[in-house]
Amino acid sequence: HDTVAHSRFTSSKRVVTLSHFSNTLSVADDYVLVNDSPRITDYDKSKVYINAFLKKTKNSLIGLNTAIPFDAHNIFYTDRNGNVSTSVISDIPKKSGRSSFKILQINPRYSIMGGWKYGFNAGYYSKLSNFLRYDSNTGVYNLKIDFMGLYMDIGSDYYELVVVLPEGATDIKTIIPFDVDSETFSTVYKHLDFFGRKQVLIKKKNVSTELSTPIIVSYKLPVYNQIVKPVLVSLLIFVVFSLSIFSARSSFSQKKVSTIVLIDISALIITNFKWWY
Repeated sequence: HDTVAHSRFTSSKRVVTLSHFSNTLSVADDYVLVNDSPRITDYDKSKVYINAFLKKTKNSLIGLNTAIPFDAHNIFYTDRNGNVSTSVISDIPKKSGRSSFKILQINPRYSIMGGWKYGFNAGYYSKLSNFLRYDSNTGVYNLKIDFMGLYMDIGSDYYELVVVLPEGATDIKTIIPFDVDSETFSTVYKHLDFFGRKQVLIKKKNVSTELSTPIIVSYKLPVYNQIVKPVLVSLLIFVVFSLSIFSARSSFSQKKVSTIVLIDISALIITNFKWWY
């Protein structure tokens, strides 16, 4: 039985976040999978595990494969109960040079039987330079990414793609080689953002794997927008440490409380520094 052919995502969402400062592109997927094969009757857990071990499962889905960039790191796979440690990552052999991608094999905690649903999240981090090109003549950045992640040959009833651009991005345009249901632009705030980041939200119903094709998101990011946040945050850190020094002149009890609070704030700022773009 070809269980994959009878499976579908009732909903799926991919969030792509860009960071110029750390040269990072992060991808986070959220999927709800349903197995439309005939609903199982007289479920016996022991028989299911034995059949899975013997590879004699019928109408059940035991795993999914998806391609991820060759340099992907901080790879995660979780379901509604938390982290799942059964995923496997394998490199694709190439005759010459290094492969451009590797395979993430997602193995759920249990076989997805006919009529069952399974929600999971998966994602990774990769170098932004693998997907981003800069046109020095026009001052435009062009981001080229796949419209959707390809999990076997499974389509989706409802799909959302969210692209979160660096703070200060302007003149945002998209090139999508097919029709979509909607495309909206909004502003979101993340990790010490002062003015917010532009976000592109693309929605489409009844998405097949044939639409796993590249799209382009272009934008401009003026130099002054790239340096304004480091300047503002540097001033913030200066103020924090100045207050810390000032608090040292207070009474011992006041100094103890104030210094701990200020150090915690400073640590939070420094920890999130790489996400400022």
